[in-house]
Amino acid sequence: MTVQRERLGRPWLVVLSSLVVVVLLMALIGLHLFHREPTEVSADPKTLEVADEETIVEPDEPGKVEPPSLKIAELDGLVEIRRGAQEEWLEAREGQILDPSDSIRTAPGATAELVAGDHLIELLPATDVRVEELTVDLSRILLGTGMVAADARLSKTDGRRLQVDVADTDVTAATDSGLFRVSSQESGLVAVGAEEGRVQVAARGSEVVLRGGEGTLIRPGEAPEKPSPLPESLLLRVAWPTETETNKTRLMVSGRTAAGALVFVAGRPVEVDERGRFRDEVALRDGRNRVGIEGMDVAGNHVASSSPVIVVDTRGSKAAFETEGLWGE
Repeated sequence: MTVQRERLGRPWLVVLSSLVVVVLLMALIGLHLFHREPTEVSADPKTLEVADEETIVEPDEPGKVEPPSLKIAELDGLVEIRRGAQEEWLEAREGQILDPSDSIRTAPGATAELVAGDHLIELLPATDVRVEELTVDLSRILLGTGMVAADARLSKTDGRRLQVDVADTDVTAATDSGLFRVSSQESGLVAVGAEEGRVQVAARGSEVVLRGGEGTLIRPGEAPEKPSPLPESLLLRVAWPTETETNKTRLMVSGRTAAGALVFVAGRPVEVDERGRFRDEVALRDGRNRVGIEGMDVAGNHVASSSPVIVVDTRGSKAAFETEGLWGE
C-alpha cells in the first residue's frame, strides 16, 4: 500500500515544478521590458519632403489674369454653331461657350450677341464668324461674309485688343477702346466704320487709323482707302417694275446702294459690287405679291424699300417685267 501512494503522488510534483519555472520566466521578461529605454523613431527626411510637397498649395501669382471665355449672351432668330473641324451645324443656345476654332452663323433676319470678358461682338443677319484667339491681351475673330459690330468701350484692361480679321484677305481691324463695324462681301470687298474711339485698319502692308465717325473701303487685293466721313443715311435705289400685273412667276430686281453695304432682297442676302450695284431674281406666286428690300452699312444706317403690289395671274395676263437699262447698265 505504501508503494502505491508514492506512484500516485509523483505527477503532482512535476506539475508544480513546471508552474514555478513559468512564473519565474515571466517575471524576468517583465523586469527587462520595464527597464528598457524607449526607442526613438527617426523620420526619413525624404519621406518628410514628399509629404510636404504633397500638402503645400502654392498661392496664385499676384495680379494673374485668366483668359476670358467667349459666351453666347443673346440670340434672336435661327443661329447655329459648329465645333472645331466638325461638319455638322447645331442650333445655338444662349449661355453656350465658344472655343478657338469654333464657328457661329446667323440666318437671314437673325442676330447674335457674344461676350468675351469686357468685349462685345454682335453678328448681324446672314453672317458667319470663326473664333480665332482668346487671350488676356486679345479677342480675335475671323469674319467670313456678312457684318459684325465689335465693341471694346467697356474694356478695363489697358491695351487689351478686340480684332476682326476677314477671311480670304489680309484685312484686319482692331481697337482697344472703340466701337466699329466690318462688312464683307463674297467678292472680297470689305468696309470698316468707326463709331467711337480709334480703330486700326490694315491690308496689303498699309494701315490707316479711323476715328469716331470715319470709315474706309478695302477693295480686293488693295490697301485701305483714305479715311472719309461716314454717311448719315444710306442710299437705296431700286428699279421696281411699272407693270403691276403679269403672268410671270419670277421678277428681276436691280438697284444701287453704297459700296460695302449689305442688301437683302426678300430676306436673302445679295452681292453688292464695288460700285454699289446689285441684282437678284425673286420668285412670285399667283395672286398679290409685295417684295421687300433692306440695306445696312458700317455706319449703322438701315433703310428699306417695298415694291408696289404685284398681281400674278398665270392663266391670263401676258405682261412681262423689264428693268434693264434703268441705271445705264
